[in-house]
Amino acid sequence: MSTRVLGAFAPSRATAPPRAPRRNSPRRGSLAPSRPRRGRTSATASSSLGKKDGGDDDDASAIDADPPGSPRVSSRRAALIGASTALASLTALEAAPGAARADPVRLFPSDLDPSRRFFHLFPPVWEPYFGWGERRTVRRELVPGQIWSLEQEQALDVLAMNIRTTVVRLERTGGLVVFSPQAPTREFFRLLDELGEVEHVVLPTYALEHKVYLPALARRYPAAKTWVVDGTWSVPIDLPLRWLGIDAQPWTLRESFSSDFATRVGGGETFSDEPPSPPPWADELPYKVLRVDTAGANPYVEAVFLQEASRTLLVTDLALSIPREPPEVISRERLLNLAPDDPKDAPAADTPENLRTGWAKASLVVSFLGPARQAQVEEGAFKGKLRWEPGYERSFHAVADRVAPSPILRTLVFSKGRAATRRFLDELERDWGGGRREEGGAVDDAADEANEAPKSPGFDRIVPAHYDAPIEGNAATLRREAFAFLDEPDFLAGLRVRGAELPEEDMGVLLQVNDVLEKIGLGKGSE
Repeated sequence: MSTRVLGAFAPSRATAPPRAPRRNSPRRGSLAPSRPRRGRTSATASSSLGKKDGGDDDDASAIDADPPGSPRVSSRRAALIGASTALASLTALEAAPGAARADPVRLFPSDLDPSRRFFHLFPPVWEPYFGWGERRTVRRELVPGQIWSLEQEQALDVLAMNIRTTVVRLERTGGLVVFSPQAPTREFFRLLDELGEVEHVVLPTYALEHKVYLPALARRYPAAKTWVVDGTWSVPIDLPLRWLGIDAQPWTLRESFSSDFATRVGGGETFSDEPPSPPPWADELPYKVLRVDTAGANPYVEAVFLQEASRTLLVTDLALSIPREPPEVISRERLLNLAPDDPKDAPAADTPENLRTGWAKASLVVSFLGPARQAQVEEGAFKGKLRWEPGYERSFHAVADRVAPSPILRTLVFSKGRAATRRFLDELERDWGGGRREEGGAVDDAADEANEAPKSPGFDRIVPAHYDAPIEGNAATLRREAFAFLDEPDFLAGLRVRGAELPEEDMGVLLQVNDVLEKIGLGKGSE
């Protein structure tokens, strides 16, 4: 499998489960407004949790995969980040609520479904931490004959979310472009092979959960070309791509909106003399790049893709929409264990209402790390599990069924790079804001406010890598609603802006994380 590098295109993910979430209100930190807030003391929080999820490309392997070569430590910072990642993983496991925990280490797969099992070599921040794991894969057709979703469950104890591999069929060749491959099970490969021939694999982020299974796909489809983020890096050890099972070739790609592009490939492989050339699928899937350099020690970069034929925008973590109904791949057992307000009453009866309740609570913890209406049991048989108070329903109602960035990335990345994020979204609206499909199927291709003709028919649906898909939304939805907080004078004011509201009482833990990272010199932001 040959590999090409997408110019300056590499997101860092900002997620880090802190210790035992307690009931908190937002506290003042660098993101908070300058006006005093009664009853609030200085908190602690920042934006470079990105390293938590941006990890080694070789941290997991397919069944029967060969281990990578001897590792090479690239810097003291990378080693420190790796140690922090492992510590955070153990802390998250200890703090996670729920009933009986899944085996963190499984050395023998005898009790696992052979069609759904896979093998982890290095501990990530989800189950299993090492050894054999099991994931169900569900395929859904998102756009008839053009775009499909292969979804699996990504879980930590009873907390879970769905994670998506998006597959696009090229009109010109009929071949497939696969974005962010997931756990390499026999079921996953069967569902993928049924769609056609894999011609290209795209890694639009270096976030660990979206790239850790790439080597397995490279070995499975050696004739396919792999397009990886430019400047990709791994934690805790920065490894060359070829050590990760990827046959890297020194070809770079020009950014869609700039002639300037970096040429560093992970592990110090630098190719500065090769002429940039667009990928062969760029006419059907043009892409743009968001880069935020002020959110931590390494940049947050994410490439988004426009499938013009169906007017669909493909994103990884830029935006999402949490559905009110739990995705099909989420374990019913997990949700029923989280559904009761008091953990002593778990598991709840298997009813649709209890499944929705468990999903709402899981989504709030994943979104805010420590939502306000829950507290950790501190002693007794249920020590470490969560007890919920009435009122969490309002918080879930506030975040469900809407297009928005995750509260974690909003706090720790986008609010730290307001100027860069605004420029990107303004460009998205200018170039891909060609109107949306109105009721009855009519398309409004009105020009922008300057009465200039749009450069593209634009998009009216979005396919993220998590939660619901497809979701309705266009460039204006992103810029003027989901990211309207970017135009507010301070962070807490942005929590109340129309279209981008968040429940203020649930932001306490995230602001504490923000202050902690700023105190150690990470993610102070540029504004």
